[in-house]
Formats: sequence, C-alpha cells, structure tokens
Amino acid sequence: MSRNWTPKQLKYIKFLADPEESRSKSQFAQEIKVSLRTLFRWQEKEGFWDAVYELAKVHLKGELAPVLRALARQARKGDVSAIKLILQQTGNLRNEPEQEVTVVIYWDEGEEAVASCGASSGL
Repeated sequence: MSRNWTPKQLKYIKFLADPEESRSKSQFAQEIKVSLRTLFRWQEKEGFWDAVYELAKVHLKGELAPVLRALARQARKGDVSAIKLILQQTGNLRNEPEQEVTVVIYWDEGEEAVASCGASSGL
C-alpha cells in the first residue's frame, strides 16, 4: 500500500479485504464513527482499490493450502476437471495438438488392413 492512509482508511481497507468479514458497510461506518458517504469518498481515492486488492491477495494465500487439498480430494475421486487443474498447476499437463496416427495391422492371409485414428501424444 504505497499511499499514506489514515488509520480509519486503513481499517476500511482491511474491512473490505477480509473474506471472513460479515458486517455491512453501514455497520462498519457506525463503528468507526464516519458516514457511509465518507466511505464512498475514500473508495474514490487513487490507489484505494489497489490497496484492498493487495491485502485481499494476502488473505487468499492463507487459503491456498486447504483449497489445494480439496482439489486433490476431488482428483482422487476421478474428477477429470480437478485432475486437469492439478496437472496444469504443477506444470505436468502438456497442451499438444492431436496427431493423426496410422495403425497398420497385418493379417495371417498376407492382406494388409489399415486403420486410422486420432490420438493425443500426451495428457
């Protein structure tokens, strides 16, 4: 937070960034003894929402481990989208284009049968 915020503005930034916060803006304004209009004026200040966003990211980082554990549980149950997301996030999912593969099968009679199918070369 690059700007010099007042103590009340900092409390408001923390209030907005906290994902566990359940009070309304009106309740918060009453608690810090400012009007709702004052809160809205603060929101219009340059850098205000950037400060809220930066602090919210800090809160979310603390939630990352439980989210990844839940994602892993879903993947273990066979949830394909969870599996794909885990592979993407760990750098183990290659997005290669599908390739045409020709399969040649030789029959006992000496005749050749050719089958063509699309196959992906990786996950």
